[in-house]
Amino acid sequence: MVKINMAKEKKTLILHIGTHKTGTSSVQTTLQKNSDLLLEHKLFYPKQFPNNHSVSFYPLFLDKPEEYYFVKQYFNIHTKEDISRKIEELKIYWKSQFADFLMSDGECFIISGEDLEFLPEKGSVEELLEFVKPYFDDIKVVVYFRDPISYLLSILSEGIKFGIACFDDLSKLSKSRLNFKGPLKKYIDIFGEDNVIVRVFDRKLLVNNDIIDDFLDVIGYPKVKISESNKINLNESLGLYSAILLSERNKLSSKRNNQEEIKLFQKESVVLIKSMQRINEPKLNINVSLEKSQIDNINKHYEYINEHIKQGFKFKPLKYSTEDLEYPTLDIVPKDYILELFDKIVEDVTSARKDILIELYKARRNNKIVKIKNLVKSIFIKKHVLFDEDFYKKEYKDIETSPLKHYILTGVYEGRNPNAEFDTVEYVSNNPDTVYMAKNPIFHCTKKEGLQKIILK
Repeated sequence: MVKINMAKEKKTLILHIGTHKTGTSSVQTTLQKNSDLLLEHKLFYPKQFPNNHSVSFYPLFLDKPEEYYFVKQYFNIHTKEDISRKIEELKIYWKSQFADFLMSDGECFIISGEDLEFLPEKGSVEELLEFVKPYFDDIKVVVYFRDPISYLLSILSEGIKFGIACFDDLSKLSKSRLNFKGPLKKYIDIFGEDNVIVRVFDRKLLVNNDIIDDFLDVIGYPKVKISESNKINLNESLGLYSAILLSERNKLSSKRNNQEEIKLFQKESVVLIKSMQRINEPKLNINVSLEKSQIDNINKHYEYINEHIKQGFKFKPLKYSTEDLEYPTLDIVPKDYILELFDKIVEDVTSARKDILIELYKARRNNKIVKIKNLVKSIFIKKHVLFDEDFYKKEYKDIETSPLKHYILTGVYEGRNPNAEFDTVEYVSNNPDTVYMAKNPIFHCTKKEGLQKIILK
């Protein structure tokens, strides 16, 4: 393909490939939220699809995209044929985005997806380069690494948060999650060492001790200032006490007999973590003891990483210790923490905080089948005059689509009210089973109490 730059500005692609647990989600979410501000500085971050481009970009270069979990989950497709069609649609989407960028006065196009570090072979990275090369004059790969022990603890914390790990899994993680030389070497071999920027993810070393400011500085836009209120910090690691409690709780998940019970268990964990995050507690920091062969392997990887860091910092080699690994136990969790946690849970449940409501409804909201069912149920709402369109338009002026459609597909999950007499959040707080069952509160109400008893205010 011949490169045509109608706008004549130099066009740069920034390929941010993570790695995992280096603030990538915070970068992605903040950039997408502030995409209009970025455009003012000729920076482009796509608004469509999830802000994590692992979902829509990474699978384009997989031999078997049908095995990639997030394609199935986000697009709700499962057959090999449907996934193949979706991949072709995504290729068209990205090429159209690149073409529009070429015609604009934009200078820098950003793609961010931490799963890009996992592209399985050099051929896949070469295919990626061939896909983007016709549209850009310059391509830079940005990758962050963090201290290996800190990384392991962060991965463990994430597993505990999602209800799929406990402290006993740390040894297993250390054997499977520290192969960093391979991914980095692939990108250096294909894109060239001068085009791969390696950074250390350590708050003390980041520009302004902030991953967003550091990323913007690294790609050459330090003058872009995103206010603190518009920055979003995601996937923060658990504190020590919350990690202990959740780790013990996760051991009980093995007693769940079916998928529905496991999902409910995980939803309950979300609510619990929301409350935990409102309490000050010590950081999760334990002495990690690894086998000598593991230490040697990790040090080899980080020796290679050190060769390409230009921050004036080098990762220190790990030292072998003969001390036995001891995990923190319940007896170190103070009673005051337990009492404060109990108070926070009570506050959160009784106030039915909207962020918890949205979190628990998220899976249902993204399910196309349920959306179709909800549209059918909208006929029920109209028939019984439970939805006041004039009220909805007046109350929520940001709505651009059909008010009823918005309420059914989106508004209810944001805690919005269908009429002046029905308070969604109030009803949910008094009927918590609507949350756990992810049911539309007004449907639940009419079925439970009849139309004559829906007035709650």
